[in-house]
Amino acid sequence: MQKKISYAAIGDVGIDIYPKIGKQFPGGMALNSVFHAVQAGAHASAISAIGTDKQAHTIIQFCDEKRISRDMISVIDGVTDSVEIILDENGVPHYHNWNLGVLEKFRLNKMHENFLGNQDITTAVYLPELKHLFDAFSKMNLPNTLKVGDFTDLSEHGGDQYILNEYKDNFNIFALSIDEKVDARVESFSSFVTSQNKMGIALLGKRGSVVISEGKQFVQRANTVKVVDTTGAGDSYLSTFLVESLREKNMAHSIKKATHAATTVIQRYGASEA
Repeated sequence: MQKKISYAAIGDVGIDIYPKIGKQFPGGMALNSVFHAVQAGAHASAISAIGTDKQAHTIIQFCDEKRISRDMISVIDGVTDSVEIILDENGVPHYHNWNLGVLEKFRLNKMHENFLGNQDITTAVYLPELKHLFDAFSKMNLPNTLKVGDFTDLSEHGGDQYILNEYKDNFNIFALSIDEKVDARVESFSSFVTSQNKMGIALLGKRGSVVISEGKQFVQRANTVKVVDTTGAGDSYLSTFLVESLREKNMAHSIKKATHAATTVIQRYGASEA
């Protein structure tokens, strides 16, 4: 029997609030990531913190129902992370009133490093609000763990990829969301990861995706469907691809499975419902 892949995601776990439709869902990039890793057949753990409020109970219940490990989710006295999401006419989320809550106090420590050293795959997301977690993870020496840096769209840097050079020795795989100046930025990203002998995953929204590995580009078009909400589409693609590619060693298969996962997500509200 094949051993289950162990997967961990570092970052935000909280509640996504949709005020215009009067709904809310468990969310956050780390929770979205591990949810879809479980869907892909991995044993997955979120490394984050929740509070002691009603929203924390919602997260606990969700994790237990979806078979997500809570062993590395710290409980800190206070409120759980939350953010309001307003969707535009294309189903693209715009975030408002992000309250980090107890995540402001949360830090990685030696216990987390020891845990991560026993994981097959670990991801962290580069966001200004969570950069202390990303940087702490990036500096960890985890020789037996596939380290993945998710740089999202680098909007705080105007899409300029120069920041990747600061982390060139810290990750095995670099992920990037690109929705402007696509051709030029994909080419620049491809040049970077190829020069560093790394794998790159470029998420291009409605244009699909490109995976760069060993100097080759694997291009996948997006499926054409009615888009409701793109929240978490990148998280679902990335975690599904990582689990599938490590298990199956088949690039085309892994990309198609990841694309299918993202396609499913964008046709409904909320990033981590099934």
